[in-house]
Amino acid sequence: MLKSEIIAHVDGLTEHRVDQSIVSIDYELNLLIQEMLQENRFWWARKTVTFSTVSGTQTYDLTSTSIVSGAIGNIAEIIGVYLIDSAGDITELAPLFEVADQVVAIQETTSAEPSAWMIDPNTFGTIRFQAPADGAYTIRVVFWAGHDFVPAAGGTSDTVPVVPPWLHYGLIVGLKMRLFDFLYGQKDPRYLVAVQQWARFLKQANRKPSFSTQKGRGHGDDIDAVVAA
Repeated sequence: MLKSEIIAHVDGLTEHRVDQSIVSIDYELNLLIQEMLQENRFWWARKTVTFSTVSGTQTYDLTSTSIVSGAIGNIAEIIGVYLIDSAGDITELAPLFEVADQVVAIQETTSAEPSAWMIDPNTFGTIRFQAPADGAYTIRVVFWAGHDFVPAAGGTSDTVPVVPPWLHYGLIVGLKMRLFDFLYGQKDPRYLVAVQQWARFLKQANRKPSFSTQKGRGHGDDIDAVVAA
């Protein structure tokens, strides 16, 4: 479904009672998606991108299409950063959490192979390595996606961001809940029923697939848990 289709359907379910000169249903839908993606780290919201370092360059804006093909403007949290060498060997780079280590990285001018990373201060999606790269390296970033509701990051698109198509039905439930809250208040039975439906949907949306590391098969001791990512 498209966002416009979800909005039109919910507008009909609420009998067109929402005065959109006062409350934007489109805005409410985008806020709902933002809230949903903060509710849990859903397996389907785990994404990955790759880019190559440039000799002498220390920072890389993951939201820039000139750096990353299919640039991402919706990083909620980085899970890991990996260096892939010419032989295909993969090394996980260490995150720099300590302020002192981050200051050292910011001041570093001597080039080296990337071995550690941080999110550059004053940014949401720019990675800074511990030193400027001393050559071209393949970097892969794995992250949890959020939803940036701003025009520059695709906020004007009619495509539903991040949430997979088979879960779009739940956005109808959630949007209806938000509008019932606005129209009738949180004590109204219609709102309370929608809250229960939304809670059930969130549990369904968080179900782990058979290939998830968090799901095992308990059909007997002779059957191992499924551990492939």
